[in-house]
Amino acid sequence: MRPIPKSPAEEREVLMQEVEALQTRIGALESLLADEIAAKASLFRTVTEHQGRYVDLVESAPWIVTRVDSRGCYVDSNSYFARSLGMKTGEVLDQSVGSLGEGAAWSEAVSSFAASSLYRSEPCSVPVSVNGEERSFLLMMYRPKAGPSFTILALDQTERDQALARAEASAEDKAMFLAVMSHELRTPMNGVLGLAALLKDTILDAEQADLVSTIEKTGTTLVRIINDVLDLSKAENGAMEFESAPFSVEAIVQSVVATLGPTARQSSARLDAAFGEGLPQLVLGDEHRIQQVLTNLAGNALKFAPGGLVRVEVEQDADQGDDVALTFRVVDNGIGIESAELDRLFEAFTQADSSVSRHYGGTGLGLTISKLLVEGMGGQLSARSTPGEGSTFEFTLGFELAKDHPAPSLPAADASVPAAGPMRVLVAEDNLVNQRVARGMLEILGHEVQVVSNGMEAVQAAMGGGIDLILMDVNMPVLDGLEATRRIREAAGPERGLPIVALTANAIEGDQQVCLDAGMDHYLPKPFAKDQLAGAIQRVAARRSVG
Repeated sequence: MRPIPKSPAEEREVLMQEVEALQTRIGALESLLADEIAAKASLFRTVTEHQGRYVDLVESAPWIVTRVDSRGCYVDSNSYFARSLGMKTGEVLDQSVGSLGEGAAWSEAVSSFAASSLYRSEPCSVPVSVNGEERSFLLMMYRPKAGPSFTILALDQTERDQALARAEASAEDKAMFLAVMSHELRTPMNGVLGLAALLKDTILDAEQADLVSTIEKTGTTLVRIINDVLDLSKAENGAMEFESAPFSVEAIVQSVVATLGPTARQSSARLDAAFGEGLPQLVLGDEHRIQQVLTNLAGNALKFAPGGLVRVEVEQDADQGDDVALTFRVVDNGIGIESAELDRLFEAFTQADSSVSRHYGGTGLGLTISKLLVEGMGGQLSARSTPGEGSTFEFTLGFELAKDHPAPSLPAADASVPAAGPMRVLVAEDNLVNQRVARGMLEILGHEVQVVSNGMEAVQAAMGGGIDLILMDVNMPVLDGLEATRRIREAAGPERGLPIVALTANAIEGDQQVCLDAGMDHYLPKPFAKDQLAGAIQRVAARRSVG
């Protein structure tokens, strides 16, 4: 059956419908195309914005950013690199590495990385000539992807290095200043304490004896402050040296208790020691520094616990084969410390209350020094306290057991050293007051005294004979004590074997070894007491007679 033909009007209607459908699809496509164009435009703006920020960041960065291509030429360099070389950016681009006067170290480092297959170089410091001035740059290189091109980042660290050098120089200047001031203070203090000791040996009434005793106590306090300031400086500068020798933990604790016994009795306090079970007989460490810390802590506790109890405790915290951890603790039932003050307790020249210094005395350096000493030995010093009930200071240190080391020889008691008979003693000292102190002490000890004022006179007197022992100051005019000692030791006659004791106000760590290396037999820092001088003379005399 044949279809019925459509009239012209019907065909026109169908055609119009198809046109409308086509227009709808075209509109949809136009809308999609417009959205796509908008999205692309937005992405382009974002990329352009970020690229601009990146370019601005790289361009304004205070460090070198450049790229080296496969030819070994600089491309895409920021202006900082060009300015560093005294050039414009256009003059740097497409120039080969090493052709712009960057310096041999820079060229070698860049060429070495270019020849390697590394993706990132280790940071290294290289000198770069900048406008005729040699500056130090921290150089780093990396490849963002496999290929011959790579990026260079270089940071100018000249100012940092200069600041570090200034800080180190300042620390050295501070240490030197303290060393000089220590010497300058110890010299007159030796005179003050020495003359007070000589005066004490004369006939005095009760009031005069009390005045002399006050002078001695005040002078001793000043010397202790000087020592504290020196220790603090050395600890802060990392110049504190620590020994590793076998010692008995129980022995040093008992020594602390014995040393502070008179102080405890003066304040009607009780000072004792407590030891945990299983303590090792000997360990390796610095017994002198540990004793210094315990003396500081126990002495401080006695000051704030008058009439109370102070206990020094040691217990084993852990045992790991050849190593052991020991906890040291100083406990008191004194006035205690407010919790708000504990955080600043270990700051230099700080005490929990400003009135404490006026009432109890002290500078507040002892705890700071103790903290630095404990940290230098690998521990941490902590404190806990309850106001009105007391305080506890505690630190734990690790030690190696001294199984294969000989037991330390105990120092001989003074009574075991034969008393030196009357001797002819030469005193080489340029300070008139200290000459008088040395002469007075030596004459009380029964010795015959000859005094000279410089090292050259000491050498001449030694060469002249008639001398049994020399007390040699280190810092003297014309010829210092070290050189004078060397010349005496180099002599051909019997004077080369004369016992020589260094009497010096130098008290910096290492000074004693300098004196011994010069040929001296003993080292006695100023200020010194008559008994200390007598002990030094006895020991060197006995050592020389045995030798």
